Amino acid sequence: MTCTGCGAKLPLNMDTCNLCGTSINETVGANAAPLLQEAKAILTPHNCAACGAENKAGANFCFHCGADLRLQETNTPTPVKIENVADNAVAKQQVFKVLGIGAFAVIALFGITLWSKENFKPAPKAEDKPQTQAANIQEVPVTPELEEKAKPLVDKIAKLSGDAKIVAQTDLAKLYLQNQRQDKAGTVQEAIAMVKNDAESWAVVGHSFYDWMMMQPDGDAQKAAYAQKAVAAYEKSLKIKENPDVRTDMAVAYLNDPLNPMKAIENTNLVLEKNPNHIQANFNKGFMLMQVGRSPQAKEFFQKVKTLTPATDEAHKRADMMLQELAKSVKQ
Repeated sequence: MTCTGCGAKLPLNMDTCNLCGTSINETVGANAAPLLQEAKAILTPHNCAACGAENKAGANFCFHCGADLRLQETNTPTPVKIENVADNAVAKQQVFKVLGIGAFAVIALFGITLWSKENFKPAPKAEDKPQTQAANIQEVPVTPELEEKAKPLVDKIAKLSGDAKIVAQTDLAKLYLQNQRQDKAGTVQEAIAMVKNDAESWAVVGHSFYDWMMMQPDGDAQKAAYAQKAVAAYEKSLKIKENPDVRTDMAVAYLNDPLNPMKAIENTNLVLEKNPNHIQANFNKGFMLMQVGRSPQAKEFFQKVKTLTPATDEAHKRADMMLQELAKSVKQ
């Protein structure tokens, strides 16, 4: 038997989940699927300011020209103003991202309900052994056309060094991004970051692996593998310079990492402890609470998102939609 509230495996004779407290007869989160579809639908595509190409909602880079969409204005009339955010280029310009459907599914899959040590202290179960080995990356071959385009740059990079090599590597990464190969771009960007070793370079690596992660099917081993690669890059960025936006994205990546799903909550809480008005972290925690049936607490976070954002902002609209859904569930 599986708990509908948190996804925990339960004995057949259980009446209440001993992990999250959900009654076995309840159907917590029954409306989650259509709600998530609505949340995804409300996200508008991002038109690249550099070339005009229409990119999927939440994309970090333009698929056509490789421009960093996070450094461009969003489609909403009024930009979100995030208080108490670290003053650097990534933090100031990052486009607000909502958790993807796959990430939310992981919440139920791994029973993420540990919001504080005081609230929950579930005992480990012998039959539920955690995964202890990192997922292996399986390289996806590029198309012959892309390989032909990339070869001159690859050959050029092999002969260069120093700044000239980094420029050529940047061009190669841009080419991969233009062709929707964030995995290949991330690998090239990783080589750049190993030389430059600055917070922004490692964050860029994390964003590319994050985007590729979100493109993988739910439950696919490669989704977990690239989640781990995104986390590793984000961790390196954060060791150099703290950035609440990077930490919030890392929390989402952790949701897709079967080795450390609980770190998603830990990092979301850490962001909110230092930056209580962080829009994305407030929204993410509200949705996580909603998914484990903690409607009153979830309501508080969604209301806060509405308070912090103008009515025309997508974050405001999504938070309002979640509050309406919570109201419906109470009536039912």
